[in-house]
Amino acid sequence: MANSKLGIFLKKYRLDRGMKMREMAQGLDVTSPYLCSMESGGREPTDSFIKRLTRFMGGLPGGYNKIEFMRAVELSTSTFTIRLPKDTSDTVRQCVLEVSRALSAGSLTDDQCRAIMDALEQRSLPHEEHPDIRPSVH
Repeated sequence: MANSKLGIFLKKYRLDRGMKMREMAQGLDVTSPYLCSMESGGREPTDSFIKRLTRFMGGLPGGYNKIEFMRAVELSTSTFTIRLPKDTSDTVRQCVLEVSRALSAGSLTDDQCRAIMDALEQRSLPHEEHPDIRPSVH
């Protein structure tokens, strides 16, 4: 069964770096049609492909563990739905939008995330129990 999550991850990784498919395929030592098939979810990744990909990306902590890598891909392509109460202020709505954009772009530092988490500790329900924040996989 092909993996569309990996395909989404590969295409985003390539486009975020301004690479053409041919360039990334050469770096992975695969053909452009093969990479295209991976990006479109038409192929299941082999262990060999995951090893090449991790080398190409600069490696992964802990080596070439396909299960851990695929879990990271799953998390990187997951989306979250946040339902705000109707009476939520424009300021809070704008804050949610900006944080969401920064998360999508990968531009938040660990320190910024800690500051956000510190600010959120004041709310009444812990994140895991909050009824309006549900991860969903698309």
